[in-house]
Amino acid sequence: MPLNDSGIDFSNETQALAFLGDILSDSYLQVVGNQYARFFWYGVVTVIGLATIFNWFTWLLLHHRYLHLHGMIPPIAL
Repeated sequence: MPLNDSGIDFSNETQALAFLGDILSDSYLQVVGNQYARFFWYGVVTVIGLATIFNWFTWLLLHHRYLHLHGMIPPIAL
């Protein structure tokens, strides 16, 4: 849960120190940052994977057209 200063009485030294200690502790930000980093790398891997599949499919299509053009693959009889 994100930190906010609502409900904190800064004239009370105990509450003020607890709030400032929570601000200095980056455990929440570390967890959120790790989640964002994980999602970023999942996105990078997904984009690379999709580009690889697209390039592979394009290569197969062009290779098939080349072989068909040079008569190495007989036409399909319907």
